Amino acid sequence: MRRSFNTAAQAGFLQCGWINGALRCLMLATGISALALAALLPATATAEPRTSRTDIVYQPAPAIPVVAVQFLDEATSEALLERFAAANYDLDAVLEGTQSVPRLYTSALPGDLRALDGADQRKQVFIGTMLPLVLMANEEILTARRELIRLLDKRAAGEALTAGEHDWLLDLADYYDADPEDADELLLKVDALPVALTLAQAILESGWGTSRYAREGNALFGQRTWRQDVPGLVARKDGQTLGHRARAFADLMQSVRAYMQNLNSNRAFRELREERAALRAEGKTLDGALLAGYLGRYAEAETYAQHLRSLIRHNDLDQFEGARLSTGTLAEMREDAGDFDPGS
Repeated sequence: MRRSFNTAAQAGFLQCGWINGALRCLMLATGISALALAALLPATATAEPRTSRTDIVYQPAPAIPVVAVQFLDEATSEALLERFAAANYDLDAVLEGTQSVPRLYTSALPGDLRALDGADQRKQVFIGTMLPLVLMANEEILTARRELIRLLDKRAAGEALTAGEHDWLLDLADYYDADPEDADELLLKVDALPVALTLAQAILESGWGTSRYAREGNALFGQRTWRQDVPGLVARKDGQTLGHRARAFADLMQSVRAYMQNLNSNRAFRELREERAALRAEGKTLDGALLAGYLGRYAEAETYAQHLRSLIRHNDLDQFEGARLSTGTLAEMREDAGDFDPGS
């Protein structure tokens, strides 16, 4: 059974998660009214998208606990880097495995990225901004996956789901455009995406965050819409207005979530999901360079996968697959920075 939502509250904009049987909630998109949130939700689903870049009707996934999140909205790259330093956030240390990634929720990229002199500084700002968001978005998905597995096991054992569990499962199936009775389809769709692949696509599609769509609409992944009730920007190429609009988002995290929802839901990427499941079954780490080969329908260019693999290789993005989010408060992270145990 598929359901449509008419309000932000019904769709679950309050991110709720199961912790020791209790529900904890945190609204991640702060400073946005309920009406503004509701405006992001079309009332009903539409026919199959005309392009694989068009994300499935955007509704937030049910269920996520978030710990020690700090919200950032810095106007300049210098100010943002200072905030990173204050949180003891160092990408080199993350790559070395000696430091975790603080839960920094940056709402928008600073407006001076294009004016930065060095590519290295732009890289520090862009990847530094995106990495916590990608890890938190994957955490949301994996938290929902664990709850999904619990409910599927319960159902398979012949136990009745509670009303709340039943509704949660329906919400999850709606979000991923899946049949709530099809366990295999749900498990195929509700899973994390490689950090390296996500970062590489954000870099390629947004020009390291310098594109007009990234600056004006927090749009990082080149997603499109033909719907008038979905926020978007006029799309142009070579001075010509195109027939579609570029999706626009309230903040960067919503862009990341919508991208992950697209790859996890759209039938164009079923082979990617099947290969991901095969990697999981073999106990292997998700391979962004490998899965890039299944994104042929994401872009018109035949060399798209090659470009993504080049970005992953030249920027050592695959090394971020082992990055871990901090579990304590930011203050505790600062105090323990010298004693961090990557195995803890």
